[in-house]
Amino acid sequence: MNQERFNWALQELTGRQRQVLDAFLDGQSDRAIAQSLKIEDNTVKQHIRAICKKFRLQCEANKYASKRGDLKDLFRRHKPELVREVTALEGEEIAAAPESNSEIPSQGTRCRRVWGRDNLIQKILDRLTDLQEVPILSLTGGAGYGKTEVASQIAKIARNKHLFADVLWVKARDTDLVDGCIIESESNEVLNWNKFLHEIAHQLDKCPTERVRQRLKEEKRLIVLDNAETSNIEEIVTNLVEMLNPSRVLLTSRSENECSLRRS
Repeated sequence: MNQERFNWALQELTGRQRQVLDAFLDGQSDRAIAQSLKIEDNTVKQHIRAICKKFRLQCEANKYASKRGDLKDLFRRHKPELVREVTALEGEEIAAAPESNSEIPSQGTRCRRVWGRDNLIQKILDRLTDLQEVPILSLTGGAGYGKTEVASQIAKIARNKHLFADVLWVKARDTDLVDGCIIESESNEVLNWNKFLHEIAHQLDKCPTERVRQRLKEEKRLIVLDNAETSNIEEIVTNLVEMLNPSRVLLTSRSENECSLRRS
């Protein structure tokens, strides 16, 4: 579809269709859209199907086949500022518990159980395995909320239940919490896109970096990036999102302004 046809289709949407579209591109679930607009879940689905049809995304062989992924891809090409690539799950959803830092981390060093997290873990797993969801989820919260614990449980469940072909774990930086502040070693370099790509390639059977995109596209894989706030996250997400679908990414990140960053 060329830009002129895209602009025409966008202008042809009704006011309600545009509300649904904006919320959909922002990464909201059908239930969240329905609740915010005070309509039924099924009405949201009907609106999205109608929107896809206006953008000529309906599958002739199966008119009920979902074209939501194609709709987002279309907007990534023609109006990328409307597409939210990362859905954040805020820290209020996480009961306070200490974090651990090990590779896919065990629960054991500081906390033996992830107390009261079953619903949250299942919610995240549901969204990560739903191909109609955005490909990147960010689990955010203050220091000590237990984001790494939750992410490690998600990774283990995903691996044990074979929900993904591979589960890859990348730790952006070793940090600790001292007197309410994040302490990090000066020897730890910031994780940038190049280093991240090489780490992913290493975990994918040491494949060439040029093949990472193919490996992430050919099978559904899960990448967990822990301590994402200490990495060059904008560079990583910008490059990585082009390689996703069906693969998925889960970030853990401390909330902004939660505490100061010091070096030791």
